Amino acid sequence: MSSNWDLVPIGALEQIAECLGDDYSSLSNMRLVCTSWRDAVSSARICLCPRGYDDSPGAFVRPRVMDFSRRQFSPVMKSGYLDKFQKDSMRLLERCVLDNMQRIASLSALAPAMENCLLELSLQNSAVTDGMLLDVLPKLKLLRELDLQGCLYLRGECIRGLEYTRELQVLKLGACGMDLVGALDAWKAVMPTLKNLRMLNIMNNIVSDECIKELVGCTKLEYLDIRKCPDVTLYEGVYHLSRSLSRLETFKLGPLYHCSTDEIWQMIPRFKHVKALEIMGAVERHARPLTDVLETSIWHVPRLEKLSLMDSQFDWSTIKVLSISCGATLEYLNLSRSQKKNAFWWDQRLEHQDTTVAFPKLKVLKCNNNSDISLKFLNHLLAAAPSLEDLDLSGLCLAPSAKTTRRYLVSGYQTGSRQLKETYEFSRILGSLQHLEVLKLADTRLEDVHCTHLNQLGNLQIVDISKNAGVTDAPFDSGVRQWDNIKVLKLSGTQVSVNSFVAVGTVLEQLEELHISGTIQRLQEFCESIRSSPLKELHIEDCENLNDESLGIILSNCPEIKDLSLAGCCGLSPDGLLQVTMLPKLERLNLSRLHNALDDDTLQSIVSSNRSISELFLSGHENLSRDSLEFLLSSEMLQFVDISFCFGIGNDDQCTEIVTKRDSPIKIRLPQGTSRLGLAHARRSLSFE
Repeated sequence: MSSNWDLVPIGALEQIAECLGDDYSSLSNMRLVCTSWRDAVSSARICLCPRGYDDSPGAFVRPRVMDFSRRQFSPVMKSGYLDKFQKDSMRLLERCVLDNMQRIASLSALAPAMENCLLELSLQNSAVTDGMLLDVLPKLKLLRELDLQGCLYLRGECIRGLEYTRELQVLKLGACGMDLVGALDAWKAVMPTLKNLRMLNIMNNIVSDECIKELVGCTKLEYLDIRKCPDVTLYEGVYHLSRSLSRLETFKLGPLYHCSTDEIWQMIPRFKHVKALEIMGAVERHARPLTDVLETSIWHVPRLEKLSLMDSQFDWSTIKVLSISCGATLEYLNLSRSQKKNAFWWDQRLEHQDTTVAFPKLKVLKCNNNSDISLKFLNHLLAAAPSLEDLDLSGLCLAPSAKTTRRYLVSGYQTGSRQLKETYEFSRILGSLQHLEVLKLADTRLEDVHCTHLNQLGNLQIVDISKNAGVTDAPFDSGVRQWDNIKVLKLSGTQVSVNSFVAVGTVLEQLEELHISGTIQRLQEFCESIRSSPLKELHIEDCENLNDESLGIILSNCPEIKDLSLAGCCGLSPDGLLQVTMLPKLERLNLSRLHNALDDDTLQSIVSSNRSISELFLSGHENLSRDSLEFLLSSEMLQFVDISFCFGIGNDDQCTEIVTKRDSPIKIRLPQGTSRLGLAHARRSLSFE
């Protein structure tokens, strides 16, 4: 009886292809089974694989997806592999991802082979120039999606090449710093031809009202992002869009310095079909309160599902208006970075108000960096959203400051009993959010009493309670037994000693990211408990009892680690640090504040052995010499180096002389502090942080 091989899930096939690694013979045989197996091999790998043992030219497989981002090759390796690709192997390519590449000149030679097949091209953060795109884009006439976000070498002249890509549907030019005003003639000639454009991102570029007016012809546009374009005005630019963009569903704009918040919101009803709306950084210039503005405008957007009110001053009446107008449809609400008010101010606005609100479909709530928000306000808001899946309260003070407490006392409030009551209520409501998968409470003055009911949250996958010194092991003794699905756990800056997690080893079976700090009491048991964990990111910081033997056990059990931080672990020796070389996929390494454990020879051995490291943090090592910097800069796979407070290397001027000799771009943090250069300097081969 023959088996139906097509019934094998595509996900399982892709995992099998990944596990085969560089076994080209097995991969070639796997592709011959059936169509679905061949597609699995093509999508799971970059497919620079000869068929069997044949190394002759033209003997390469023909992939449909070439994605360099799935495996973190160094820029040199990426460029080398790209040069070796045969034109014949590109004739079925539909999607090409070449992000973070420093050398990509060979793309021009390969473009003709992809002329009749390529649909998606991504070049995020790559060293792409206008001339290169003007050479490539005319050959890619079937292109539907082009992603150039973060390509700082572009100046705007490449816009002329878009007139050949008339099938383009997605265009991402965010954070490029392009001067579209200088290329206005090309912009005017190209935009009317992009009749099928559905998504456009031009945030953080030099854009004028004239550029915005040219979007009127893009009648199929569904997504528009014009944030951080300060030269765009409301009436001369954005107002004209409302007449023709009837299909617009996602609209992001701001800050607009030439108008007030109420003027912006009075324009929003013109975009009646918008489902996602973000207005950031609007200046309060003689404007009415936000609640009054929303009452007259939000009713005209009945399909609103996502709303961001960042940098705005809201109160409970604002929440009340949102509940009445779009509470039944709202799924995402961002209230981050509101104007700073203390908890006393929030409670005053809750007095004598109806606190009955409802957000039955709300899944994501972000209220981070709102200093001293009232717990009473927060409790009412959380109780109204029982379907929450993602909750971010980072930077929010769950315990009032001393200044706020004095204001309560002056007003006759019983702060002690009142605050304790609200704290217990917060813990109870938090435990009732059974659908919660992401919980971020970093730097919130969190204490054990706030975490009492965390043991009831069995669906949690991401937990971040870092930078809360008041949290101990007490809430987790029983709570972790329920966290079977936990994947990300951040405990840095707390008093949690990980003993609870050692006692229940099953909680670590799916853990991919772990952040801990301080002394680990049961270090040996902890090392054994993560033996079966698929850890990809591990931060063990300021752990004094972490020695060479324990580090060896941890690294041998977790070979898939891509991000490793050992900052402040002074118990390690130079020989112990060399064990880092057993991590073949390591991309980001933090060896800051290790005192005498790191010297020039050890550093050079680590970097030369781990060819995949792209980010390196070496802050606080005065014993490193100038030779170390010269060696690091000779390694072209590095894209970021932190040598702050490494005074043995030299001062900022001396380091700059060495760095300017490097040909490829790099970000570097200098010994005497940080420097930030403008966009004009960022286009050069050297950039500083």
